[in-house]
Amino acid sequence: MKEVGEEYVLNDALSAFQCFKNLPPLQREYLLNHSQKIKVSRLERLFENGNQCAGVFCLNVGRVRLGILASNGNERTIDLVLPGEIFGESGIFKSHKSPLYAQALTPAERN
Repeated sequence: MKEVGEEYVLNDALSAFQCFKNLPPLQREYLLNHSQKIKVSRLERLFENGNQCAGVFCLNVGRVRLGILASNGNERTIDLVLPGEIFGESGIFKSHKSPLYAQALTPAERN
C-alpha cells in the first residue's frame, strides 16, 4: 500500500515522461495503483533475453543498457536508456519472450 506522500512522488515521476503527461485522471490513477518503484544496483539485470518482460519500465535515475547476446556469444548493445525514457513496452502489446536483456550501467531507479 502506498503512503500519501509516495503517491505524489510517483505522480510527479509519471509527469516527467512525455507519454504520460496528458493522461486523463482515471488512467493516471490506474497506473499509480499498479506501479512500483524499484532500485537496482550497477550491472544488475532487470530482465533477461529469452524471458518475458515484466512490464513497462520508466527510468527515473541512472542508465540502462538494452543488449542482445549474439550467436557467437558476444554481447551487443542495442540501445542506451536514459532518465525520462521508457522501455519494455513491447511486452504489453504481445506476450512473447524478449530478445533483449536490460542491465543497469549505473545504480538506477524505475517506476
